[in-house]
Amino acid sequence: MQGSMEYRMLTYGRLAEDFEAHVKSSYPEILITKATSKSEIKSILPDVNAIAGFNFLTDEDVSGIKWIHAFGAGVDSYLKLESLDPNTTITRTTGDLGKQMGEFCLTYILAEIRSIFTTYENQKIATWKQIPARSLADLNVLILGTGSIGQGIAQQLNGLVNKIIGLNRSGTSAAQFHDTYNWDSISQIQDIHVVISALPSTTETSSILDTAFFKLFNAVIFINVGRGDAVDENVLIEAINSGHVNNAILDVFPEEPLPKESNLWTNDRVLISPHQSGLTTIDDVTSCFKLAFNAMKRDERNNLFVDQEKGY
Repeated sequence: MQGSMEYRMLTYGRLAEDFEAHVKSSYPEILITKATSKSEIKSILPDVNAIAGFNFLTDEDVSGIKWIHAFGAGVDSYLKLESLDPNTTITRTTGDLGKQMGEFCLTYILAEIRSIFTTYENQKIATWKQIPARSLADLNVLILGTGSIGQGIAQQLNGLVNKIIGLNRSGTSAAQFHDTYNWDSISQIQDIHVVISALPSTTETSSILDTAFFKLFNAVIFINVGRGDAVDENVLIEAINSGHVNNAILDVFPEEPLPKESNLWTNDRVLISPHQSGLTTIDDVTSCFKLAFNAMKRDERNNLFVDQEKGY
């Protein structure tokens, strides 16, 4: 039983120092070491069987790793490791990330419908111009992905917007959503004003938001806080130019940092955020680590455990 295994854990990067101190004080059964450099990672890695942190193992051999606890909700970078054992247990951190992302989405939705950015530009040129506002209560919001992040976003919007619709693989209903559809029935969804992508990065979701997808909508606000590879840059720009997307708020990109030569930087209907809609805190990490570790000791699984085949 894996829960009875003795873990020798390596941590590195942002939050590693606080995490190491927490594990040493709260989990004496786990031997944890914090690396302070890439060279230390290489020297310590052969002697450990567990990893905790944001992915710092791009070119390393992780075939001997039995457990990875990711400090983020997305684990795609870990799943891309060529030497990853398909039997390795991967757990992740969610915490308040959904709440944070919901507040991020709400902020930008309000900024758009209240013309905050246009009003500010008018201020800079001393122009007095009243702009009619749309009402938040009239908006129908479509959220792509109804897992913990999607539910967290929906919770922040619930009671403020008219309707929240979820889209997932099965169409199974989820908390905080008025209706839920599967991808095959997406054409049935009507009268959407805001589309929010909270999709993970998997082989199935790569470039899933294609031209046909955006043609289903008219002048929507599009927000991406999931993973950048769900939509191709050129497809999105075409959707903007053709009027299917009115404004795009992008927090994630296929390549990060976003290359300076990207056309997104200079598109006046795109707002760029540097992957900060939900930043993991040490409290997020420690609370999720406790839930994951205790479940493992009982030989149980919860929503923090990743299905490697599904990618989330």
